Parts: sequence; structure tokens; C-alpha cells
Amino acid sequence: MAAMPSLAGEDVWRCIGFGTRDEANVRALAVVLDGEAEAIVARFHDRLLAIPQVRRVLSGRPDQLARLRRVQADWLRGLVNHPLAAERGTPPTAAGVAHVRAGIAQEHVLVGLEILWQEIRQTVEAAEVAEPADRLSSLHKLLTLQAARLMEAYQECYATQVRSEERSVAEERLTRSEHLATLGQAAASLAHAIRNPLAGISGAIQVLRDAMEPDDPRRDVMREITVQINRLDAAVKDLLVYARPPSPQLVPCDLSALVDQALSVIRQAPIMRGIEVRVRPVADAPIIMADAGQIEDLMMNLLFNAAHASPRDGRIMIELSRTADCAQVAVVDHGHGMNQAIRKLAFEPFFTTRAKGTGLGLPICRRIVEAHGGSIDLESREGQGTRVTVQFPVASDRKKFIPTVLPGE
Repeated sequence: MAAMPSLAGEDVWRCIGFGTRDEANVRALAVVLDGEAEAIVARFHDRLLAIPQVRRVLSGRPDQLARLRRVQADWLRGLVNHPLAAERGTPPTAAGVAHVRAGIAQEHVLVGLEILWQEIRQTVEAAEVAEPADRLSSLHKLLTLQAARLMEAYQECYATQVRSEERSVAEERLTRSEHLATLGQAAASLAHAIRNPLAGISGAIQVLRDAMEPDDPRRDVMREITVQINRLDAAVKDLLVYARPPSPQLVPCDLSALVDQALSVIRQAPIMRGIEVRVRPVADAPIIMADAGQIEDLMMNLLFNAAHASPRDGRIMIELSRTADCAQVAVVDHGHGMNQAIRKLAFEPFFTTRAKGTGLGLPICRRIVEAHGGSIDLESREGQGTRVTVQFPVASDRKKFIPTVLPGE
């Protein structure tokens, strides 16, 4: 025994008033439409594909289009041969669900029903059918009821899609949190196991170098060993900061002053030599609740990245701005930029295009920004440069300032 339709379906059914006579009228059309179902559906799809949005969805998918045509032809035969069974079944119509799953927009499915109605009407009017107007009127009622069921199909499919996306996001966050917690434990052990021996090696190298004559050629070798030890120590530090970041100690800070402080620290760094850095200030300096040290690290990371991407005589712009509830700082370079594939991976930990990079710079930046309740966005075009924009809630809007709780804290 078939299940009853939804309450909305019953209301529509009563409003349309599809009765026994209508059922008989629709059945009478089966003589014509049974044999014409494929031709009607073919013409219907030809007209539907004239809509650019529909054509984009189905272009290059001939197998799916052929399957849709078969499903719809079978649906049309079932509709005219068993009108009440076709409408009163609990599942939404097979043809409608097929088009929903194919990705055709809701408004285009409704347009498609009108196109289908026109094709059916022309076919019936061209055939020798008794009382065609009365019979077509009954079929139009049934198609209206089908339209109501199609809307149910969209509602159900969209609800399922939203639930699936929300579940995926939640699972991704949980997986990321578990991954970071595990990484934090491993990083702490690794840092202890590596940094202590590194400190001993560095000290020993220093003693050996100091014991050599000033013109001893081995001093250069010792100096290079020290440089490589420092690089390894910095890599371990980056891993530890990313995996187990300290909680920000929040105090009111002038964002402009934090930018100036970061600049004063890194201007003499080798990578910054020859690079022109300009700051576009904002008249009303934004005040944010921040950990000054972490924001300084953030700006230094962004500026180092911009410098690495820039030519030797390149220019970097730092643009400050604010809205009523948001403070913004953007770091803009005119370097080699990124293609779409690299841009998508830019915030992934350990991904880098530099031979000497750790791939943790931007991921650390994102964690710092998120810990301050802000957002970070990257725009880049290959050969044209990169713009990284960071936004923070201003200190006056405390309700928006909700720092992210980081795993491992």
C-alpha cells in the first residue's frame, strides 16, 4: 500500500481538484503519448539545452543526457497510464529527482515543465483525440501537481546537500584539530630531541672556530656549518610554533605602530636589501586587541614572503585601512605571483615552492590571525604579484572579538 503524500501535497491536491474524471481524461491520452514519449522528450531537451546555464551543466555529458531522456520518457508513460499512482507515491518523481541530481537549477526545471507541456499539447492537438481541450485541462492539473512535488524534491536534495556539507566541514575541523594535537606532541618531543644537540654542536663549532688562526681557511667552513645549524633550529622553532602556538596575550594595540615595529626589525635583513617598502597609512589609526609579539611575527612572515617573491629592486606596499568594526592591513608585492594550483595550497602546512623554505610561514600567519578573531585572504596572479589581506575586529567592537581556541593549549 502506497504511503500518503506530504501535508503540502494533500493541500495542493485538494486545491487543484484532480478527480476521477480527470484521471480518465489523462488515461485517454495514453493512446497518443505512449508512442510519442521519446520524440516529445527529445524535443523538450533540445529546447531546454538552448538555455546557456542548462547547456553548461550538461555539455560534455552525453551519457547523462541519454539517461535523463530515458527516465523522462518512462515517467511520461507512467504519468498518463497511472496518473493517481504517479502522483500519490511518496518519493518525488523520478524524472524530477534525476534533473535535480544532474545539477539543473530549480527555475530551469520549472521552465522545463512549461516546455514539456507545450510539446505535449502540440502532439495531442495534432492527433485525432476526442475532447482534446478537456483532456489537456486534466493533464495540466496533473503537471501542476508534479511541479509541487518537484519543489519537494529540491527542498529534500538541498537539505541533504547542506547536511552533507556541514558534516564534511565538522569532520574536517575535527580531523585538523586531532592532526594538530598529534603534531604538537610530536613537535615538542622533536624540538627537545633536536634543539639540545644542536645547541651543543653550535657551541662546539664556536669553540673550534675561535681556536683557529684568523686566516685559517677552515673558518669559512665552520661559519657555513653555523649558518646551517641556525637554519635547522629555525625550522624546528617554526614547527613548534605552528603545532603548539602560545595563547595570545591580548592588550589594546595600535595596528600602525605594530607595522612600523615589524618594519624596523627586518629592514636590515639580507632578503630586504634593495627592496623598497612603502606604507600607506590610515588617518584614524585602528586599535585592536592583540598580542604585539605575535602580530610582529605575522607582519615579518608576510613581508619576508613578499620579499622572496619580488625581484631585487622590487617594491612592497603595506596598506592600512579601517571600517566601523574592522581594521585591515594588506601586504602587496609585484613579484612572480602564483598560479591557481599553488594558490589553493598556499596555506597548507609544509607546502613550499622555495628550496630552503619550511612551508610553515603562511600556515603560522593564518593561525595567528584566527587566534585574534580575524581573517586572512590571499589574491595572486602569476606574473603580476600577490596581495595578502588581514582583517581584525577593532577593539571597540568587543562582541565580535572572539579568539579561536587553538588545539594543544
